[in-house]
Amino acid sequence: MKRDLTAVTVPDEFSVRPVLPLRVVTTPPRVLVVEDDEEMRAWLEETLREAGYVTTSAGDPLSAVFALFGNGVDAIVTDWRMPAMDGVALLDAVRRCSPEIPVIFVTAFPDDQLRTTAMEHGAFCFLAKPFRGSQLVELVRSALDSRAA
Repeated sequence: MKRDLTAVTVPDEFSVRPVLPLRVVTTPPRVLVVEDDEEMRAWLEETLREAGYVTTSAGDPLSAVFALFGNGVDAIVTDWRMPAMDGVALLDAVRRCSPEIPVIFVTAFPDDQLRTTAMEHGAFCFLAKPFRGSQLVELVRSALDSRAA
């Protein structure tokens, strides 16, 4: 015996409702700034924040390692020459723990040997001070794009 389902009524709680598209919430990329000069560190952070990045900062490489594990970061901008530990030692620590994180070196003491050493240790790039904020923002964007690829 066939049933005629055209006369069946469905209670409202079972009726089909349109599904709204999911809204994807993305967080801005997080950049760790490592710089022992307080004024330069503040300028780097401000420049990156104005470009839409979330920043965390450290005044020395050891604090940077703690920040790296505590906050999680998507990219690192670090000075080359700092007291207690230089940028290469920080880069080596980052490579051992989180090799996918791009590291951008900034320095007031550019020289070919430093540039070569940084690149051999896995730096994304090497930027000589002084530089424009737009240069830094573009390098961070490129570094994050290369990570996503």
